[in-house]
Amino acid sequence: MFQDVKAPGETFSPVFSDPSRKLLWDSAQYMRKHGHVKHMLVGPEGQVCVNGALMMVIGTTNSDLIHNAIQTLVNYLSISSCTTGAHKLIETSHVSWNNAPERTENEVIEALEGAALS
Repeated sequence: MFQDVKAPGETFSPVFSDPSRKLLWDSAQYMRKHGHVKHMLVGPEGQVCVNGALMMVIGTTNSDLIHNAIQTLVNYLSISSCTTGAHKLIETSHVSWNNAPERTENEVIEALEGAALS
């Protein structure tokens, strides 16, 4: 991964050579725009959880790209990976992390961005 050079005052816009890291970054921006939700993929007003954001950005649930992005996120968060189900998106450690009562929208967005840039 490398970052493009910006003039002072320009918005940060990373460039990614790894598509799963770009997916994480784009998912963070999607969540920033639509909001964060717990215990569901997409809320009634378009808010998303981690998985919901990944799926809305890529347009599918069955993707190795999503699986790779999730693995990058769980590695960044230093939590155990516990993938199950045909699409690898059933209850996993990152879902529990997203749904924790104390978890804030900003924490989730920062984690997605941090994982993308790690």
